[in-house]
Amino acid sequence: MAKMLGRAQPPKVQTYSKNPLFDLLPATIRRLVNPKAPVKCCVASLQRNLAGFGPNGDISKNQKIQLENLMKKVMGVAYMPEDLTGKFSSLSKLNQREQSKFFSADIFSLTGDAWMKEPGSVEWTDGKGVFINNYSNFILWVNLEDQLRLVSVAKGQDLKYVLLRLQKAVARIEEALKMVFSTKSCQQRGFSTASGGFSHSRREVYGTGFETSFTMELVGFERAGREEIEKAKRELSVKIERNGKPNIFNVVLNQVPEDTEQDIVKKSVEAVDALGKMMQNYNQVLRG
Repeated sequence: MAKMLGRAQPPKVQTYSKNPLFDLLPATIRRLVNPKAPVKCCVASLQRNLAGFGPNGDISKNQKIQLENLMKKVMGVAYMPEDLTGKFSSLSKLNQREQSKFFSADIFSLTGDAWMKEPGSVEWTDGKGVFINNYSNFILWVNLEDQLRLVSVAKGQDLKYVLLRLQKAVARIEEALKMVFSTKSCQQRGFSTASGGFSHSRREVYGTGFETSFTMELVGFERAGREEIEKAKRELSVKIERNGKPNIFNVVLNQVPEDTEQDIVKKSVEAVDALGKMMQNYNQVLRG
């Protein structure tokens, strides 16, 4: 049509299919900023499913057992560096008392998973398991809500340290899966994706499958009351939930679909620092 009218042909629109990846490389992580506000603990997690097993955790019992055995192999010393080696526990093999004792470990309090020690809180069927590294700062859940959930954790404010470990873990797991699936088709090797993002089942987390969480002592909020907590949630676009201990809260960013991993980290740190300043102000007012 443009040719007939003697006009220049409009440029052809090109579409690129984005191949999703965990878009926080070590150099990028080192340039990020840690929270300045007092933080008791930082957690970063990734939800993933394997292309060879489907887009979510809704797979057959046999597939769950196959996946569990696969991840036991992947997390072994043959594939993982020293700081990521550890022990895999098949939770269906433990009785109720053993499960309660297992989930009393400090790492589950840090990651917010200590509630699982309550009898009947989770049905530990065949194929459900968890890997914990020897330093108790990295967890890999298998067949919980998605096929895989990677969790990196540390006490204090050093989020960058937590992110570097998470990046290393997901990169090594991907490498190991390629080796294990070397005879399979390429489609079976990677993580399940859809619409330019990773497929997963976690609510209010989008295509990155990535989430950060911060545990903070917010004494001022405990005294100021529910209205002030709700106001802070709205202003900072975060979830602020009681941790179960006096004055201790978990803070998680409310993500939007467009957020990249860097956006999530930067917005989370800004919100945590703003929350820290709010606490200072509340405490001064309450003391005054």
